[in-house]
Amino acid sequence: KPIIRYMICVLTAAAISAAVLFPTALYLFRNRAQDATMLEGVHLSILDIYQNLFIGQMQTTDGIYPMVYCGIVVLLMVPMFFYDKENDRHNKIMAAVLIAFLVLCSLWTPAYLFMHCFDAPDSSGFRFAYLISFVLLTMACVEWNRIKQIPMHRLLILSLFNAFAYYIIFLMQRNYLADELQSSSILGLEINLIFLVLILLSVKYLLRSEKKEQLGQKVFLAIVVMEVILNGYFCVTRIGYSVGESKEIYQLWSEEANQAMEQLPKESFYRVHYINPIGANDSALYGYRSIGYFSTFENVTLRNSMEALGYMTSPRTILDYGSTQLTRMLFAQEYVIRATDLRVEERRTDQRITQDNFVLGLGYMVSESLLDYTPTGDNAFEHLNQLISDMTGEDLQCYQPVRTPITMEEENMLIVQNEGYATVSMEDPTQDNAMLTFLMEATPGCNTYAYFSQPYALKDATSARTLSEGGDYGSLMTHSYLSSPHIIYVGANESGMDAVTILMGVNTVKTQTFQNAYFYQDNPELLQAAYDCLKDAQMQITAMEDDEIVANVTATQQKPLLFTSIPYEQGWHVYVDGSEVQIQPTIQQAFISVMLSPGAHEVRFVFKTPGAMGGWCLTLVGLISLGICIGIDLGGKKNGKNQGIL
Repeated sequence: KPIIRYMICVLTAAAISAAVLFPTALYLFRNRAQDATMLEGVHLSILDIYQNLFIGQMQTTDGIYPMVYCGIVVLLMVPMFFYDKENDRHNKIMAAVLIAFLVLCSLWTPAYLFMHCFDAPDSSGFRFAYLISFVLLTMACVEWNRIKQIPMHRLLILSLFNAFAYYIIFLMQRNYLADELQSSSILGLEINLIFLVLILLSVKYLLRSEKKEQLGQKVFLAIVVMEVILNGYFCVTRIGYSVGESKEIYQLWSEEANQAMEQLPKESFYRVHYINPIGANDSALYGYRSIGYFSTFENVTLRNSMEALGYMTSPRTILDYGSTQLTRMLFAQEYVIRATDLRVEERRTDQRITQDNFVLGLGYMVSESLLDYTPTGDNAFEHLNQLISDMTGEDLQCYQPVRTPITMEEENMLIVQNEGYATVSMEDPTQDNAMLTFLMEATPGCNTYAYFSQPYALKDATSARTLSEGGDYGSLMTHSYLSSPHIIYVGANESGMDAVTILMGVNTVKTQTFQNAYFYQDNPELLQAAYDCLKDAQMQITAMEDDEIVANVTATQQKPLLFTSIPYEQGWHVYVDGSEVQIQPTIQQAFISVMLSPGAHEVRFVFKTPGAMGGWCLTLVGLISLGICIGIDLGGKKNGKNQGIL
């Protein structure tokens, strides 16, 4: 019976939540694709979970440990929940099985993958950890009702055990973790001891006194609130911990970049090419406000289409790689944000925000030839030339190969040329670094770029890096990983030499393979011609919400196709002058486009979440079921029966 009641509760709760869960499940299954990051396994122990229950652990959904902070009361009450003979044996078994399963999902790789629908996450690996906290808090609340009956010596023993365990974990971490990775500290031990003492005193001298019980409840509540506030402050400031230089720099780095974001206008629509942020922010919004690394199809269309243009982003659309003036123009990236390296004495604060001279809006009319765009080969620059030519209907070679001689300088680097690819490796692995630098004479007025194509694309943090001394010099993100092919901005020097370096260091692999190395320069006159050809055919947005965009646009016989940089996915509907029209996804089926007849039109883009109606129907069924269960329970109590469905 307890198991049946438990299953009824679970199914009812799932049904009530279906308005959110059902569309989300459909989205997840629709977007399943090959992982960008291969999961080698979960490398945690039970101590890693236990230590995060204490005050002051670094709580982050994107960390290497589950975020399970519950507080001192939970550490005392949960063991007593199982020891207390007054608690129902079936409840203890169910709670133990549930906790054991959730902990197993944090420790054992197959169970961990089960919690992610067998699709390894690229980030936020322990997003399910809140369930552990929820179950522990529920058990603690049940046991707290009998706090007066718990012998004080048992609470004292549990307090000493937790304090001793925290200290042992602290000593262990000192031996096998770097200073900045340690999540325990002496100050943390002192803070936890203080709250253990405060809770024990409030229980003994206030809560167990009939005269002071109400005061005790208020004092206890104040202690818990103070603990939660202090824990938050403790985690954010990291007081008492050895913080590595990189973390301090990243924090300042993020603050500077976010200050720059606040200076941008709020009214108009634009995207931001955001270099060097550390956390999600306004520039990392999904949907039509970003060009994301995530795909909307099983065959990863959006990612593939952007990678063919030499453009990549990090998994949460936080870092952009491979942006050029043409991609920023075509995909409405009007502003470039740079957070400069705070270790550099001469900081380029004047370049924190730059605005491109010509950027097109969210949508504009293009030639019908765009429907035939199919990139071939591995040269991202030629793909860009083909794309802009198909859009304008003119032959615009905006990117042209560098004509000046290119020389190579190597330092401890061995180069092996094979058929179809080349391999670079450290000649002497005992040395710290190996470098291969490509030097070319700068062409005044042109931007120089490099692109190293790969036999395959991986987001591999140990791969060789590329380093350029061009436009982003002095920024923290002056390098990117060679295993993720993307266009590298080499420089825009008026005179002298442009250079890009392949770098292998202590923390990288010792061998790297790439197919071809391309070095191109842009042609400012042809870029201007491309902009002039498309600028007068932009759609004018009149209203924009999260799920709807309304705009006016004029089509011509030469440019009958309305292209938008809205990533296409199921759920989008387009209405032209009030009538729904068929969407024609373009650029390898990645972006929304529609054919229009010549003349002026009002175009409305509406997103309707797939599965939303089915989810709401299931939620209604769940609410009705909940009402029936409550009615049966209330009827049972009136008839003198204690056992009900819920």
